[in-house]
Amino acid sequence: MILLTGFLCLLVSLLTIMDTLPVTTVTAERSFSTLRRLKIYLRNNMGETRLTGLALLNIYRNVDLNVEEIIDRFAMLPRKWDFILKYLIIRIFHTQIQMALLNDSLNSKINK
Repeated sequence: MILLTGFLCLLVSLLTIMDTLPVTTVTAERSFSTLRRLKIYLRNNMGETRLTGLALLNIYRNVDLNVEEIIDRFAMLPRKWDFILKYLIIRIFHTQIQMALLNDSLNSKINK
């Protein structure tokens, strides 16, 4: 009887210890994934290119960067505003040509 009581005490202790252990470690491993943390933090509100860039920045965060060189590289890229302004100017010019042609055609019909 004493042997059975000792066994039951050990069994209760073992079950208590097993109750504190996680069933799997998948959740713990997943939480350490850099990409997973980024996606959770930013709530998937970005494009694939930006997500990849942020992941690379996080992975290579210990690499020393020359900020001046990066700024110079971006300064050499074509500016989007130049493209937008050129597009708007062409669009306005095209509209003015169409209106002039329409005006000429109406004037020729009225003069007939």
